[in-house]
Amino acid sequence: MKTRSTFFRNEMMKKIRNNADGTELKQSILASAEKWKQMSNEQLWESMFGSELKRSHMVLSYGWCPICKETVGRGTWICDPFNKPWKVFCPSCGEAFPKNDFEKFYKSGLDEHHIFRYELADRSLLYNEEAPDPKDERHLLYVDDGTGYREGKERWAFIATYLLKGVWNKHIFPAIITLGRAYVLTGEKEYARKCGILLDRVADLFPDFDFYEQGIMYEEEYTSRGYVEYWCDTAIQLRPMLLAYDAVFEALKDDQEFISYVVEKSDKYKTPYRKKNFKDIQRNIEQRIFGDAVTNKWKIEANYPWPEMVIAVSKMVLTNWPDHPKDISTGVYNTMWWAAEKDLKAILEQTTKVDGLSGEKGLEAYSTIALEGAARLITLYNIYDNEVLPGMIKKYPKLLQGIKFFINAWCLNSFYPGSGDCGYLSRPNRSIPIPSGYSLFESNSIATNTILFSFEGFMWNLYEITGDLDFIRYIYNAGNYDINKCFTTDFTLNDKPEEIQKKVIALMNEKGSELSQNSMNCEQWKIAVLHSGNGKDKRCAYLDYDSGGIHGHNDGMNIGIFAKGINFMPDLGYPPAHRPGGWSSKFFYWYRSAASHNTMIVDGKEHRDYCYVQRDIEGGQGLMSESGETVLWGIGQWVKAVAVNDPLIANTERFERTLVMVDVSDSDCYFLDIFRVKGGAEHVKVTRGSICDMKLNNLNMKPYTPENDPFGMGFIRDENRAENFYYSLDSSFKFVRDMQIDESPSENWSVEWKYTDKYKGFLNTPDGRDVFLKYMDLTDNVEVVSFNSFFDSYYAVQACYPEELKGKKGHPEEMLPGIAIVRKGDAGLNSTFIGIYEPCEGESFISSVKRLEVLNKKVLDKTENKSQTGNDEAYCQECHCQDDYSQEGAVGVEIKTVNGCCDLIMSADMKNKGIMIQPEWDVETDAAFCAIRKDKKGNYKATIMNGSYLRFRDCKFQLDSVIDVYETSFN
Repeated sequence: MKTRSTFFRNEMMKKIRNNADGTELKQSILASAEKWKQMSNEQLWESMFGSELKRSHMVLSYGWCPICKETVGRGTWICDPFNKPWKVFCPSCGEAFPKNDFEKFYKSGLDEHHIFRYELADRSLLYNEEAPDPKDERHLLYVDDGTGYREGKERWAFIATYLLKGVWNKHIFPAIITLGRAYVLTGEKEYARKCGILLDRVADLFPDFDFYEQGIMYEEEYTSRGYVEYWCDTAIQLRPMLLAYDAVFEALKDDQEFISYVVEKSDKYKTPYRKKNFKDIQRNIEQRIFGDAVTNKWKIEANYPWPEMVIAVSKMVLTNWPDHPKDISTGVYNTMWWAAEKDLKAILEQTTKVDGLSGEKGLEAYSTIALEGAARLITLYNIYDNEVLPGMIKKYPKLLQGIKFFINAWCLNSFYPGSGDCGYLSRPNRSIPIPSGYSLFESNSIATNTILFSFEGFMWNLYEITGDLDFIRYIYNAGNYDINKCFTTDFTLNDKPEEIQKKVIALMNEKGSELSQNSMNCEQWKIAVLHSGNGKDKRCAYLDYDSGGIHGHNDGMNIGIFAKGINFMPDLGYPPAHRPGGWSSKFFYWYRSAASHNTMIVDGKEHRDYCYVQRDIEGGQGLMSESGETVLWGIGQWVKAVAVNDPLIANTERFERTLVMVDVSDSDCYFLDIFRVKGGAEHVKVTRGSICDMKLNNLNMKPYTPENDPFGMGFIRDENRAENFYYSLDSSFKFVRDMQIDESPSENWSVEWKYTDKYKGFLNTPDGRDVFLKYMDLTDNVEVVSFNSFFDSYYAVQACYPEELKGKKGHPEEMLPGIAIVRKGDAGLNSTFIGIYEPCEGESFISSVKRLEVLNKKVLDKTENKSQTGNDEAYCQECHCQDDYSQEGAVGVEIKTVNGCCDLIMSADMKNKGIMIQPEWDVETDAAFCAIRKDKKGNYKATIMNGSYLRFRDCKFQLDSVIDVYETSFN
């Protein structure tokens, strides 16, 4: 058993107290601790409740106040366990619930162990105190016995929410953490004593808590796991509880007042583990809280690596380490450290496995969990041994790659690609998706704020180790990092906060503050991001080329475009779990579905979820898709391209998308989108805007109703049950509405999405500018379907038009306009969809687009041979004769702009790649991709990708070998 603290040795305590001296944070922590310091030991001990009472995170997840009928969202009911105990309050009308005196009922049910039992409780106390007469019809109105108040099908979990959100999350848990910190900052034993009393009492009861049996989640029981809290929050809360225990350990082990009090309580109430001395108290806390959680890891299984961190920190805190890290190589310590370091290495290997990240989806939310967790854990180990951080960075450089991932994924410094459960439509995110240390204290996030770590402090340490300024530039540019507040909560840094702040500002002034962002293709995480432009003229696009994953969406080959300060094609964002059914609702599946994304649907089937296949069927982590191949990646000066193929997404022979960004000027660009699909008999390409008005040009639309729409999703008829979750069969609720069709569109049809300021200040809006996205299509033999699709706009309305929510149940919705381009044929249908997206402000800069023929040199050569030999039959048998000799699947497009430029874009069919010839421009190349521009002065420039030569008229550029990108200019 441990005999000393691991992380709070004398030297570290001095450092923390020196850095904290005179800070506002120290005063804030002590002020928060005062209410618990003033409580008697008896009050603290008695405040912990037993496991028989249910706990819930929400009174009614999608609910309303039963009296004023106003909508009350998740987590907005008010709990105040210190001044207004045993009640929750409606935030709209202030009404208190439940109407019975639950405190009396609770005390009437306490047994000999001071634990509540329903069989002992006096149920005659369960009545509305405002209507004590049993004959009054209100006598049982709004009464809650701990299992909730029921009215029809609805259940308001007043007391269950009060216990979890009030008693546990506002009183007991934060008391343990805050009292432990107060002791570290002051050395006053009274703080440690009260922290120890709470830890010991929690330990008496902790193993009996089982959230699966006792918890309520989204009105459902027996659907979650955990202890007092559900699994996720338990995994998060156990780490600071471990550190609080480590912080007060040395103060408690010789505190006879503390020991006598706990021993007396144990004897009087016959606690499960009887305590006679400090060693017994130590065993009670270490084994019944932390040991039980480690043994029953299934209760705390959560987002990686939270459970693993609990285990790693448990080993560090509960082990007796030498006073000096240099002694760790001697005796048994060597084996102990090897085991502890093994935990850290295992976490770092898994955390950085997928392009420097864990692979969990939800880019601006869940994807950062492992990265931040690893940073916290390394920093904690480094507190004990300051050689750990530089050693781990050297050994695991992919950790730095993970941070660079987020730097390069940050589009316009305002958005992250909508990949998985994260964000809210087009709401800007000018932040690092990992909170600053000071902001966690400002928001009172007691489970995650700490005086031992801050992400800005970690980034500063990385800069000092590597010299890479982008680590500092990232926090300097982020909207959620105020450099004048940074470093003020991390008391383990080597310098005072104000000294580091001055250094950062000086570096930015001297070296410049603009981030060095690069286009990236992360072939393990399966996302490509293209960057161009500077400052306000930045533009970006992404191609997300896997489907599913942990917190992922079925969005294989989904694209997004950012330009003119606008997120033109945003993901819907985080699923509306506040709707009835929570994470099992039809709304969840709509947000996840391919039909709500900018991608392709084949034969009405949902996209495959690789995670479900790899994890639930084949076994394994399911954190990285094992399919998908990048067939083109080229980053030039004025044109950038990516192409990826993954047939498994839609269970086809081919499922390949090419996305090309072409700069027209310093401020303008267009995007060429080529989607090649082979397999099935129906291909539907879906493109949807955001909060905007949609204008259809040169289309003759008429009402349209799908023959089969079992999920109300318009384009999904089959959920692929063998490879996906079960969808809710409810065709009465239409997620896709107002469908119209043009079965034979004209050649020059187009669509414009004009963006509005409807939710200005909350969502991304043009702020009065005339900004729109124009789409032009060059696909053969299609039908065009227009539609409006569902988006839950509750939070946008709440932020911008709260008066609209008054007196209304449920949640408002917004309908987002889009189009679907449909090709139909026989089984094995082969399609090449071609489209151009043009971000515009004021007016379009493209004057015309047309598709050009691309010929295959091999076919042409054989044609010449045929003409010489006259052997038509032999020729046709040899080369499968085509009348026009076009290269199958190859694409040629000519785009003219109003500034006098004319572009030729040629994209080879990578499945049948040969030598492309474009007769009108007289171009020949063996490249996979070719772009040639003629400007208004008659000058030319060209870019080829994955090729070795280009012939343009009389000019020929021959390279020694095939290269990724070659660019040249000529007259």
